[in-house]
Amino acid sequence: MTERKADKASDWRLDDQKLSTDERAFVARVLAALQAHRGKSNAINARKLAHDLGHKNDRMVRRAILLLIERGHPVASSTDKNGGGYFLAETKEEAQHYLNALASRARENYARHRFFAIASRAVFGIENTQLKLEI
Repeated sequence: MTERKADKASDWRLDDQKLSTDERAFVARVLAALQAHRGKSNAINARKLAHDLGHKNDRMVRRAILLLIERGHPVASSTDKNGGGYFLAETKEEAQHYLNALASRARENYARHRFFAIASRAVFGIENTQLKLEI
């Protein structure tokens, strides 16, 4: 998956049609590896997953995870101090917990954006600080 800069939220979506054969194969390998990591208690961190798949960093893994979620696979993540990472959600409770965590992060990011916009306006005179969410 080629790296590119995102200008808006929808730019982070991956177009399955634009993936190379190698990129499609990598996404399939990530999904296959996640089959052994079903349930929160079996989570694997991105760095280990990348290493297991022969990559030095986890950027491609994270992009593959996003694509798998967009394709409808219930790939969740946990930030538990005792072994957080990616896993295939097995239960309704795991899925709900992950949805709640995502909502909390979204609220935190919104607040961070709002306060940084105020500071940027005061310090740099930036006027166009409105957050536009497009998916």
